[in-house]
Amino acid sequence: MTPAFGIPHTSPAGPSTALPSSISADARYGDPRALLLLLTGATVSAVLLPADLRLGLLAALLMLSAAVTGTPGALLRKLRIVVPMTLAIGIAVALQSPGEQLLWRIIGIEITREGVTAGGVVALRLLLVAASSLLFTLLVPISDAVAALRQLRVPSTVVAVAWLTDRFLTLLAADARRMMESVQARSAALSLPRRISLSTRVSGTFLVRAVGRSDTLADAMTARGFDGRIPALRILRWRRRDTVISAAGLALLFLIWLLPHAWMQP
Repeated sequence: MTPAFGIPHTSPAGPSTALPSSISADARYGDPRALLLLLTGATVSAVLLPADLRLGLLAALLMLSAAVTGTPGALLRKLRIVVPMTLAIGIAVALQSPGEQLLWRIIGIEITREGVTAGGVVALRLLLVAASSLLFTLLVPISDAVAALRQLRVPSTVVAVAWLTDRFLTLLAADARRMMESVQARSAALSLPRRISLSTRVSGTFLVRAVGRSDTLADAMTARGFDGRIPALRILRWRRRDTVISAAGLALLFLIWLLPHAWMQP
């Protein structure tokens, strides 16, 4: 007999010997600690690899990983949210980077070849970091990730921030979807300038609601005695396949680093 929270207790027939689903020892794609190790390697590579074709190889490796795990569609859908932000940062870098080869001059702003290259590299690096993190979240439930972070002695504050960020973004995504459906239903007969104006006002409303929801959640958690610690209900077991997965992934990343620089020039 198991109560609503999945915690087994003794029944007349004797104690339960099966692990409940809430503390399952096996993750679908291995121990979350192995995937955290690969996430760290991919993130470091995305930030520190030279700006040549090795970044393209890293992107190909991430997409191959998504294809093997059956998540390429979900990953691309999530990346659609990230792409505008990375492009905005890349454009800002391109406009502020000096250079000698002038491409365009728009309203007194000079855009150089070196600036465009620097902006593109920054945007690509940010996109690779985001893709690595999103792939990890697609493969590892947040409860497994919390257990892995706790066992790796990550500070409780960092674990709590990661868990709350995941939950809060889920709520915000649902709010954004409902608001977009509302805009589409009400703006079908409007002209393009009116639809743009309406979308702008709705975006402002969404940001105000997000701040209000965060305050409400903070008050609710404080009232319920939240002390900044997220309980870990998962039992993680490192198996041979986790060693194989982590070793193979790190070996591929290491091979990308070892490729001669002369081969990687476009």
